[in-house]
This record gives sequence, structure tokens and C-alpha cells, in this order.
Amino acid sequence: MISIGLFADCQYARKKAKNGRHYELSLAKLEEAVAVFNSMSLGFSVNLGDFIQRGYKNIKHLNAVSSGLTEPLYHVLGNHDYAVKDTQKPNVFKALNMPARYYEVINGDWCFLFLDGNELSFYAYRKVVRNISR
Repeated sequence: MISIGLFADCQYARKKAKNGRHYELSLAKLEEAVAVFNSMSLGFSVNLGDFIQRGYKNIKHLNAVSSGLTEPLYHVLGNHDYAVKDTQKPNVFKALNMPARYYEVINGDWCFLFLDGNELSFYAYRKVVRNISR
């Protein structure tokens, strides 16, 4: 048996609250999740996407907090993770310390597959999609 810590939609950004969304509070909420996860006996944790709201530079703030996890953290990419400049999009998975956009993790008798569900989208690879549609 394996226990896994799951979280999603941190959607951190250094911007003021809007429409009931408090983007800057995400760091404190992630700190709380890290503390709770560290108090448990987990095999690993998974961010299920949308680590950032927008802005490539915001990834480093979340990485700093999540680096406090005592067990490994794996990521799945969400649509907001691609809310960066087109030139930065190919590097998002690297900024999250992911080995690739698609990867596997073996834990005991389990094989976990992490997929990028954004591959066929207009926001993740805008330049590529534009070239294909011409």
C-alpha cells in the first residue's frame, strides 16, 4: 500500500485578489500543505496542475516552498502553467524539475504515469499550432 499527497490549483501569482481569488495567499496555503504532508507517512506528493496562475518567474516562489517536502514531489502540467511567454513554454517542465512532460515513476510494485494533457491545445504550444493550421 502507498499513500500519496495530492494538491491542485495553487494558481500563485504576485497580483492583487480579483473576483474572490487570492493569488498571493497560495504560498501560505502551500506551506500549510507541505507541513501536513510532512507529518504523514507518504510515498510522494503530486501537484495535479496549475501551480502558477501566470508568469514564469512565479514558479521559483512555489518551488522554494515545495522544496520543504520530505518526500519527492511530482508534477502534472495544467493550462495555467502555460500562461507564460511563448518562448518560455518549452521550459516550463524543466522549471518544475520534471524529467519530461511525460514520465513514469516506479514506487514499489506500482508504476505511475504522468501525462501532459495540454499537448493538443492552443495555449500550450501556440506557435506550433499556428504553423500547423496554415
